[in-house]
Amino acid sequence: MKSIAIKLAVLLYLITLPYVLSAQKFDLENQGPDVGEPFPIYNYITLDGDSINSETFTDRTILLNIWFVGCKGCKQEEPTLKELTKQFQDDNILFISLCMSKPERIRKYIEKNDDFGYKIISTNRKEVENRYSVVASPTHFLIKNGVLIDKHTGPFSPKNIAYLRFKKILSSE
Repeated sequence: MKSIAIKLAVLLYLITLPYVLSAQKFDLENQGPDVGEPFPIYNYITLDGDSINSETFTDRTILLNIWFVGCKGCKQEEPTLKELTKQFQDDNILFISLCMSKPERIRKYIEKNDDFGYKIISTNRKEVENRYSVVASPTHFLIKNGVLIDKHTGPFSPKNIAYLRFKKILSSE
């Protein structure tokens, strides 16, 4: 029995090692573009068929969330994200999520758990790491007129300092 546990521990270590090494290349508190710099904008199509491009970011405030199906912190923050999108649904604020999961898996997840008010784009982990230097989820970026004005890695909750800071910025829009 002890031998099986040791083999499982070694296997788990070998499976997770590439992710650990990848995460060590980044300062997780400061992953992503620098605050005050233009946010890298690419052309995407949401799961609903809407186009997201540089024009989408003009004269708008964007809250961008990066997550994946199966992420415990991402699931944990869903009620907070729903409250946030409901509160600011009539403002000139666009809620976009980059989900590092296949479209079929995202749709199945949304059917089971309901959506949280964001326009969802399916992407992959490698693209998110290469384009945005993000290796941990959830990660949030607050973008105004194409410029990154704040960022946070970790789940949002009503008492989270970063969440309260983001909410204050959104309220001033």
